[in-house]
Formats: sequence, C-alpha cells, structure tokens
Amino acid sequence: MNEDFQVVIMDLNSVKEAVSQNEDGSFTIFINDSLHPQAKYDAYMHALKHINNNDFFREDEVDYIEFERHEK
Repeated sequence: MNEDFQVVIMDLNSVKEAVSQNEDGSFTIFINDSLHPQAKYDAYMHALKHINNNDFFREDEVDYIEFERHEK
C-alpha cells in the first residue's frame, strides 16, 4: 500500500475526486467539499484504489481502468 500521499478537501464543482502525482512521486487526493461525509469517504477509497493499483503508470484506456476499479 502506497502511503505517500496527502488529501485536500476543496470545491471541485461537479467532480467527486481527483488524484495528481506530485514531482516527488507522492500523490495528492482532492476530495469535493460539497459531498456528504460517506460520499467523501467513498471518493477517498476510490482514489486510494487507483494509487495502490499503480493505475497512473498503466497504458490501458482510462475507461477500462475505471471499470476495473468500480467492479472490485
């Protein structure tokens, strides 16, 4: 499990969460502040799945990766 990340809660308009890889190789998870607490937790867990499965280094289509994460 990758533990090198930070979480930022902020207004993301209609996006639930987003993840960005930082220059030092760590990640920042952005969570939409307007979400209900359970939805924030779900978005956080979804982002962690992407980080822990090294999805940012895969060459598969984004839609396929998202399908995999939602199925598991």
